[in-house]
Amino acid sequence: MIAETKQESKLLEYVLVIVQFAGILLIGITTNWESLPLIAMLAGVIGFSLGGYAILVMKLGNFNVLPHPVENAEMVLHGPYRYIRHPMYTSVLLTTLALIAGDFSAARLVVWVLMAADLIVKLEYEEKLLLARFPAYEAYRQRTKRLIPFLY
Repeated sequence: MIAETKQESKLLEYVLVIVQFAGILLIGITTNWESLPLIAMLAGVIGFSLGGYAILVMKLGNFNVLPHPVENAEMVLHGPYRYIRHPMYTSVLLTTLALIAGDFSAARLVVWVLMAADLIVKLEYEEKLLLARFPAYEAYRQRTKRLIPFLY
């Protein structure tokens, strides 16, 4: 699914990010925050904290919401990246799933499934770019999981 030209690649990247953020926004604004059960709030805080931790470990200059690595990017292999290659995607999925579980509707679950599919496509595209950029990325892929430690 890698785009043929730079222009197509940029368009794909922007579409993937727009779908991701639209899903987050739709789930967030349709959540009844006042009635969320404590367990859903706790799971959401854990997911949100994972994302914050991943950003701190990666450092802001190394971070990009688009799938392509920034100009002077360095591979990060510590913190949550020691166990999963995409902890920020895990954070988004866990946090939004907690919001859905605490205030369920089938429509919100459909939004989450579409967003999850978008993130899978985005991470596959991103990994192709990372493989081209960092020779050591293949070995890193062999010893880590994509989103869920020890499972996937």
